[in-house]
Amino acid sequence: MAETENLVEGSPAPVELGDSADKQSSEDVRQILDSLRKELENVLSRANLAKEVQIAAAMNSQMYVPINTLLSVPAIANLTADPSKVLKAAEESSVLTVDKGSMKVKPNLKVRRN
Repeated sequence: MAETENLVEGSPAPVELGDSADKQSSEDVRQILDSLRKELENVLSRANLAKEVQIAAAMNSQMYVPINTLLSVPAIANLTADPSKVLKAAEESSVLTVDKGSMKVKPNLKVRRN
């Protein structure tokens, strides 16, 4: 019996594991982390914080937002439910600061003075 006869019509073809699958997997992870970083930067931007009451209300006095709060944002939840990926993406950002110990992220906003 040929191997293709075992496939159910409409089911995805089996994926061969090997170097190309490993490379694809790491490329997918990189793409997800880049998308997460961009979303985190957007969610924690000055303009967005002025509109997003939920995020602003969750900030502590040092402006840190818990990872669980960020995971509840639809744009982030659509990308991952894994807090470690959110932390990794935030660490790669030049405009965010991560507190790993308490699982929080904050924007690096400069205070405007008159």
